[in-house]
Amino acid sequence: MKLYYHFDNKSPHFSLQARLLIHSLTCLLLCCKAEAAMLSRLCKNAEEAMQQY
Repeated sequence: MKLYYHFDNKSPHFSLQARLLIHSLTCLLLCCKAEAAMLSRLCKNAEEAMQQY
């Protein structure tokens, strides 16, 4: 949070942009993590299905 206040003192506009950037990067990271987890589950399920045959 200190980072935001630091930017606010100098340029509120940049602070907003920085906040949006950090927010979208965080969302992107979470989405990637979720997709990676989903993919690994799918691969695991596929492997288990193959072993059954």
